[in-house]
Amino acid sequence: MRPEFREIIRILLTRKSILAATISIALIESLLAIALPYLSRVQIEVLESRILAPGAALSTPLALFVALLAAISLIRLLQAAAAGLGRVIDVYARERFTLQADALLYGKMETMDAGFFNNPKNRRLLYVLFDVGQLPGAVLQFCKSQGRVTVALAGIFPILAVVDARILAVIAAAGALQLLVLRFRIRAENSYRLYKERRLADILEMKFLLRYHYHQVLGVSGEDRIMPRYWSRAGELVALETGQERLAFRYQLVNVFVEQGALAASAAVAGAMALSGALSIGAFTMVTMYVVYLQSCFGDINQSINEFYRLRSVFLQLGFFLALRPRVAVPDGAPAKAAIAGDIEVRDVSFRYPVLTTEECDYLSHLVTRLNLANKRREVYGSDLSIVREWQRLLDENHAPNPLVLDGVSCRFANGSITALVGRNGSGKTTLMNLLMRAYDPERGAIAIGGVPLATAHPAAARHAISMVAQAPFLLESYSLRDNLLLGAAREYDDAALWDILGELGLADELRRFPGGLDSVVGDEVNLSGGQAQLLCIARVMAQRRRVIILDEGTNQLDAENELRIVGILERLKRDAAVIIITHRMTTARKADLIHVMDGGRIVESGTHVELASRDGGVYRGFWEIQVVR
Repeated sequence: MRPEFREIIRILLTRKSILAATISIALIESLLAIALPYLSRVQIEVLESRILAPGAALSTPLALFVALLAAISLIRLLQAAAAGLGRVIDVYARERFTLQADALLYGKMETMDAGFFNNPKNRRLLYVLFDVGQLPGAVLQFCKSQGRVTVALAGIFPILAVVDARILAVIAAAGALQLLVLRFRIRAENSYRLYKERRLADILEMKFLLRYHYHQVLGVSGEDRIMPRYWSRAGELVALETGQERLAFRYQLVNVFVEQGALAASAAVAGAMALSGALSIGAFTMVTMYVVYLQSCFGDINQSINEFYRLRSVFLQLGFFLALRPRVAVPDGAPAKAAIAGDIEVRDVSFRYPVLTTEECDYLSHLVTRLNLANKRREVYGSDLSIVREWQRLLDENHAPNPLVLDGVSCRFANGSITALVGRNGSGKTTLMNLLMRAYDPERGAIAIGGVPLATAHPAAARHAISMVAQAPFLLESYSLRDNLLLGAAREYDDAALWDILGELGLADELRRFPGGLDSVVGDEVNLSGGQAQLLCIARVMAQRRRVIILDEGTNQLDAENELRIVGILERLKRDAAVIIITHRMTTARKADLIHVMDGGRIVESGTHVELASRDGGVYRGFWEIQVVR
């Protein structure tokens, strides 16, 4: 059994009571739907017997009629109760299973290549995880629907066969014809939908970008060129939408014709029997009700075919993510909360960003081939085509290994000091920091913190030891200022302590102006400048109180006054930590106790500012002269 199927089954089996309740409700609904026409038949036959036998005693038919009326009312009440209870159970099941599926996905993402999802090109692959989270609940609903249809067919067909085999033959033939029409409809609609989605994506993106940039277009007087193209594409959009509706309308007419034909044929056979006296009026009514119910079952089968395509697509996406191998090994028995502190030693480290493994590429090729074949048969869900393109792009990008980013790097970041890391863009500075946080493992060489090799430590332990302020400030929107400040905090802080931290950064007075204070929501009630966001991230570092602090261009959006304040705070924090500053500002680097200069993935110079600035022809001296001396 494939891992994706095994995982979904495992999730479903963790809630056996939900499964039992869902199956029971579906079975009860099906049996009630089968019983209702039969009771209606008996009720009508009771009326027939009273009409045809006027001399019969009144009490017996009346009592039976009242009992049948009560039974039918009870069945309808039970149907409403079962439907309502089923919806409640469905919602509860969907939410419970979604939480468990999300836990599976987040657990998998924790072991994956951090750069995979950070790469904007892979963002679409991340979006499909929302569908994967809903997969267990969707599978349960699919099975429930199919089970209800199966029970209905298994219960109704024998009854119709007993009434008259010709009626069963008519219904079976009409049902087969109806399913054939529905099959052609699905193929035609899928084919058109794929064509439409290719065109629609470009048109909608153009419309969005024009609205976003319209005043810039006006600013260069470019509307005479752009607007005619816009109206032309907008007309294409209308044509695409109406084309799909025309296609659906044609097949809807055919479908209604087949449905009514089946109903008319069965009514003709049953009616002829009723007129000849071979069939009671009650039996005629029962047959008609069963035929109508079977028509709805055939409609459910139509919907289930589309749902099958969708579920197949989501299963393939889940299989893709489960097939990705962890990029960082987790040693057996390594504690996730182990304390790591001390000097950081980097010894002869070489690294290139990982590509997909051979097994991953083989699996991806299998998925692409499978969906391409389904596309040719026009048996694909709408999103499959774009997913195939994304997967094909991943395969195309993995023909050759990536180049070395770090090549034999050896350096030291001492505890109790500030070390600056400078160098040109693309020299490997951020990559080295990613290795320190154990987002990746080196291809060659080793890294140790306090004498503990990172390769023997749990990745979570490395993350808990390091605070990072990135060049692009990381704040969670839709969460409060307090939530963002306390991410990864060493302990809970009361409001007074948090305001003290913010006051030390000169940020308290600005944030107090927000109406919600620390409970103001970022991105909704709070709009921060780039500098304010960086200061908030530095405040988070102060609350985390960790033994390694990394600022990756973490002060690049601050003015000189705030930058000087941050350097002073780092001087205090370094007493209990190793502080690393990645910067292009030589005025910041000069304040460090030690400076490492990177170029081409190597450490080419190391020393204090005075030593490096006095070195003729040195890389650091070149930076210093460009930024300060000139």
